[in-house]
Amino acid sequence: MKNEKETIVHYIKRLYDKDLTTMSGGNLSVKGETATYVTPSEIDKGNLRTEDIMEVTNDGETRGRHRVTSEFPVHQAVYEANPGKHAVLHSHTSSILGYSTARVLPRVRLLAETGRELDGKIAVARYADPGTRRLAEETTRVLDGSRRVAILENHGLFIVDDDMAACYDVLEDLDLVCNIESNARRMGGSCQELGEEQLKDFAAFDPYIQKGEGEPAEAYESERALLTELLQRLYRRRISTCKNACFSCRLENGDVLVNPDGMDVM
Repeated sequence: MKNEKETIVHYIKRLYDKDLTTMSGGNLSVKGETATYVTPSEIDKGNLRTEDIMEVTNDGETRGRHRVTSEFPVHQAVYEANPGKHAVLHSHTSSILGYSTARVLPRVRLLAETGRELDGKIAVARYADPGTRRLAEETTRVLDGSRRVAILENHGLFIVDDDMAACYDVLEDLDLVCNIESNARRMGGSCQELGEEQLKDFAAFDPYIQKGEGEPAEAYESERALLTELLQRLYRRRISTCKNACFSCRLENGDVLVNPDGMDVM
């Protein structure tokens, strides 16, 4: 299990590798019991190490070798407005910046999964200069405990959730629907969102899939390794998000190997 600093390094590198942030843009934080851990200011996000991550104790003491990101006051305000949440992600993802500058919301109902998870959980926050008290006020006006995402006018977005894995999952899903709508419009098509009844049907859908019991057999190690490799290659090529691909293969004895539902391929 990764500690807070390892978690931040893991996810900021994934953001950078997937073109979801720039070398110097964006910042992440994880709230622990006695301190909040956060990315430093003006340090290459593609090469951060655990020793670069800053620590701000609950008493306000700052520990680390760098300066804390200038957006940290916004992170603090978001935590205060969302008690019980333990991760905040701020990014300048290019696909979402289009919506940020147009000051409109991504159409999350284009896909059933994003519609179920994010419909009604996103709003636009009015513009305020980066790193300012007013930005914290405008962001928490949106992230008031009822929403997960604030799209900042002409800036980027903030995501708050239970942990950084959930924040990252939301970012990938938003990036996907933003790209889908942009591609459809380039082809001259009109995007048709799913309706209320369709989303309700999807939310109520409960296929009977037996949960695994015990550890899987150790046989077919090479097939398992290939399945994992192919899933990760799909992800790295941005053909799938970290949780929405499904691969299976039938074995010689008739059994089927398949990746688990809802688990990060990485």
